Amino acid sequence: MPSQESFQVAAHGVPTTSACHGTASETALVDGATAAASETTPHEAVAERSLVLYVPPLPPAAFATAAATAATPAVAPAAAPAPAAAATPAATSAPAPAPAPAPAPAPAPAPAPAPAPDAVAVARLYDSTRSLD
Repeated sequence: MPSQESFQVAAHGVPTTSACHGTASETALVDGATAAASETTPHEAVAERSLVLYVPPLPPAAFATAAATAATPAVAPAAAPAPAAAATPAATSAPAPAPAPAPAPAPAPAPAPAPAPDAVAVARLYDSTRSLD
């Protein structure tokens, strides 16, 4: 049985106790994970992140739609008029009139559909990141 100090974390070379890595198989798992991580080059990692973060540019029409939506004033609810009968002591037995319903807000314009990514541009981006190897 190896001593407690013989266990090494392969990524850092730091001696650990069996409380952290109780068996040799756990140390082998750490060694395997470190070896798998070292197979990916930094350039490949950058290429993967670049493809995930790529956002195609928006067409100018999208900005016009957003500006028109922001410029549309919000519809404020109409204030209910105070009934005159409420100001005087119960002069009549007629019920107070119901307040007028607020007008319905105008429907928001439908957003413009997002353009499909340009397959040629995506392929060129992928090829350019692959050439970094």
